[in-house]
Amino acid sequence: MPELPEVEILAREMRQHVVGRTVASVRAAPDQTFEVGQEQLPALAGCKLLGIRRFGKRLALDFEGGRSLLTHLMMVGQWRYSALAPDCPPDPRIVLEFTDGTRLCLHGVALRYQHLVPTDQVETQPEIQAQGPDALSPQFTPESLAEGLARRAAGIKAVLLEQSLAGGIGNTYADEALFLAGIHPRRLASSLTREEVEALHHAVVQVLQEAIEHGGASEMAFVHLDGSKGHYQEVFRVKEREGQTCPICGATIVKEKVAGRPTYYCPGHQCL
Repeated sequence: MPELPEVEILAREMRQHVVGRTVASVRAAPDQTFEVGQEQLPALAGCKLLGIRRFGKRLALDFEGGRSLLTHLMMVGQWRYSALAPDCPPDPRIVLEFTDGTRLCLHGVALRYQHLVPTDQVETQPEIQAQGPDALSPQFTPESLAEGLARRAAGIKAVLLEQSLAGGIGNTYADEALFLAGIHPRRLASSLTREEVEALHHAVVQVLQEAIEHGGASEMAFVHLDGSKGHYQEVFRVKEREGQTCPICGATIVKEKVAGRPTYYCPGHQCL
């Protein structure tokens, strides 16, 4: 978390409120450095923010001059824009100050997860190359999902978390999709039938779209550019519902560690 829906929401908000503004100065936390491109940060001054691209859980901020800031929020990172959120948290990791006096600030995530790279090389970065089709793209189909699962001798929950299968799915939406599709998180990925693969594909797309419509999930640290929270956590079907009655079959929802992650599922209709 944040996962695809939350990052997509930030991308849309940045396109609406921030794209087109010109950078006056850039500041980075003095005790941290980018893994790639730290020395190029001053060159962003005087450059206009031209566009925002999303790659799974990552954002690329594309600037004039052919440089892009490729960012990852990890578990608790936040972007805030001062024109929408005057009371930004202290100690930002990155501050992009624009010529109109507004600021776009990155909070709560180490700079080592951020890269400043040539714009024409964003899509060839190893972390982007390793991703499968975006889970909300036309390239993510039941056929592509079936092909990816057929060769995997691992549990379906673990496989869904691998970005090489589909970009953007994380722990929260894997649980929600498996619950909706009626598939146990420990089921061997390659054992899913064609009908189950189609149900899972439909469920993944459905929960991701629902989450965007509800403004994302803020059960952890995610907030919008203005600091407000999303509401999808209020309508989770299974996440954070341990001990409650399953709305599908009436069994009791359980919580276990699967693939090293806290996992919620219904043992009634998600059978092994």
